[in-house]
Amino acid sequence: MKASVCMLNAGTVGYPNNGRPASTVEASHLSSVKAIVGEGVPRSCRQSTRARRPRIRLQTRSEMGGEYDDTFDDVSKHLTDLFTYKAVRRVLDQLKETDPVGYRYLYEFTVENKPSNSFEYCKILVKNNYELGGRVLDARLALLAQWMEQLPSQREQILLHVRDTNLDVLRGHIKDSVNLAFTAKPRPDLNE
Repeated sequence: MKASVCMLNAGTVGYPNNGRPASTVEASHLSSVKAIVGEGVPRSCRQSTRARRPRIRLQTRSEMGGEYDDTFDDVSKHLTDLFTYKAVRRVLDQLKETDPVGYRYLYEFTVENKPSNSFEYCKILVKNNYELGGRVLDARLALLAQWMEQLPSQREQILLHVRDTNLDVLRGHIKDSVNLAFTAKPRPDLNE
């Protein structure tokens, strides 16, 4: 067993029975020093039977209290990311039929660089392969224009879909709650 040496802040406390100063302590004797020094042993010098876990620090991303600013900047970013994804799928489908080498390149590029961050994805794609990058950008713009044309006529349908989805979620929750309530209480036997 390799003995490691730890430096202690308690310079006057020594080992029992051998009189060595406490400024250098072998790790194998830490338990006896802990009994004498108490909490003077630095945490880094303490032996532990369990493996050290990495510390997880939680970081607050957004203070929700009192901020009811209804901006939709994040929606436009998510829409851009969504249309980039749809454009990549469309271009991949076209390339699969017409250009197997271009299909393979764009497929491998998409596996390496996820289109979930559309700006970075398109920037790198245009830098590496200008023709395919331009094709994805054109397809994204065309899909967005097509969606924008259909949006006024589908506005009512989208609102109804969201409302119906919300009702289905709440209906399912009530159904589950009622089922749990009935299964928790034993039913009395009517034949008794």
